[in-house]
Amino acid sequence: MLGIPESPYSLIIIGGKAPNSFSMPSIEYKKIVAADSGFDIALGLGISPDFVVGDFDSTEKRDLIDGFLH
Repeated sequence: MLGIPESPYSLIIIGGKAPNSFSMPSIEYKKIVAADSGFDIALGLGISPDFVVGDFDSTEKRDLIDGFLH
């Protein structure tokens, strides 16, 4: 029985000024990581990261981070 191969792609979302328009490729990601204020950007795009990293001094959604920490 053949299975669907696991995606080789990971996505890292970083902070900074977001572009005026953005289009996510319609592929599956093996892992999604949000770094610092990239966590805010991920949530704003409706993306739930697998991991969050950083000191979170620039995030506005600090109260939501606990659910993502491992």
